[in-house]
Amino acid sequence: PNTGIGPSNQDAQRWAHANDCMWDFFHPSKPGGGLKREIHALPDIFCQSRSPLERLEHGLSPWVAFLVVPIFGFANAGVALGGAGISVTDSVPLGVALGLFVGKQIGVFGAAFLLVRTRLAPMPSGANWLQLYGVAVLCGIGFTMSLFIGLLAFETSPLLIDETKIGVLVGSVLSAIVGAFILIIGGRRAAPA
Repeated sequence: PNTGIGPSNQDAQRWAHANDCMWDFFHPSKPGGGLKREIHALPDIFCQSRSPLERLEHGLSPWVAFLVVPIFGFANAGVALGGAGISVTDSVPLGVALGLFVGKQIGVFGAAFLLVRTRLAPMPSGANWLQLYGVAVLCGIGFTMSLFIGLLAFETSPLLIDETKIGVLVGSVLSAIVGAFILIIGGRRAAPA
């Protein structure tokens, strides 16, 4: 697959064909020489090589995904977890947490299910329904927009803003744990025995 960096396989084939034409034009009496093989190997080598920036990006990706982004989420939330007597069962944190955990999975999975069943979209190749549902549950992980909307909705009440932040954290963590568990189970069912 083309990553957008470097030529695609189709580009490499066009380049090889153009190279054949140029080689035959300048060296009509030397078909199939050793140099021609090396020149034909250049597009494949170019497609398989990675720049230092790509290697750096690949090496940093796990650190960013599992350390930097979660730290950003918690720092952005700005909630003291030993807080001011806020209970998860209060109406605002419970509503926000259920909205992220239940609402997102119903909406995302429901839309995907309808699109696949009505044949407006194909089922992702190699995936089963349980895996698709697991991804829908993971969609409940949402710090930035949930916090932003909560701040807009309750801008005059610091207590309700803190309750919203607790609800976002609970809903996101619950979605992450349950979604990962479902994907692990779904992956085992899809794996050949």
